[in-house]
Amino acid sequence: MPKYIFEIGIDLGKAVPAVGGILEELNSILAKYSVTEELSCHSTVITAELSVNRELTLKELKEAASVMDKILEERFAPKFNVKVWNVRRKSSNSKLSVE
Repeated sequence: MPKYIFEIGIDLGKAVPAVGGILEELNSILAKYSVTEELSCHSTVITAELSVNRELTLKELKEAASVMDKILEERFAPKFNVKVWNVRRKSSNSKLSVE
């Protein structure tokens, strides 16, 4: 039975006010030096495993990630930026463990 791993991440700058404040300050300093890019801070917060009866196509994986993103957006937006960052097939000889 194929298994897929969905890595779900969060924008820590939006989730943690202290981190957001530091990033705003740093970005303000960078802007004074004409740096147009902005710093951000993200973290993987959840890893979800999906078990299916057959291999999924790339299109189906993208659709699954899109559905998860929609659910996360409905639940957490606009306060947090939580979304699926990565989807990969779990190798048959690996095991996930909770520590």
